Amino acid sequence: MRTVSLVWPLSASAQRPSGSLTTPVGPLVHLVGRRLRDRTPKAWSWPLQLGLVTSGVLVLASVPVLVGVGRRTQPGNASVLPGHYPLALAGVLTVVWLGVLAPGLWGVLRQAVPVGLVACSPW
Repeated sequence: MRTVSLVWPLSASAQRPSGSLTTPVGPLVHLVGRRLRDRTPKAWSWPLQLGLVTSGVLVLASVPVLVGVGRRTQPGNASVLPGHYPLALAGVLTVVWLGVLAPGLWGVLRQAVPVGLVACSPW
């Protein structure tokens, strides 16, 4: 890994005012993605990438309802954000990762079974 990729996040966080998000999310996500790409088997590569990107988009899209944006503008109004959003997000993420598990296992099983054994017939 080059030194330049580690210097930029540190310099960017030093320039931000105190009290704000001091870690840039983009470079950290990129570094984690590169590590996973280098360390995962070929069969799991694209399912993991798809699952991580989908999970990231879902979490980012649900931040306003998880934080409760709008509840302070109408105190006492129970109809503002009435759902159980953390539970809903957990359910959707479960479905996403079950969807990641299926093609990943399928790819592993396809690599483990030789092609000749699947196509042969005893008669």
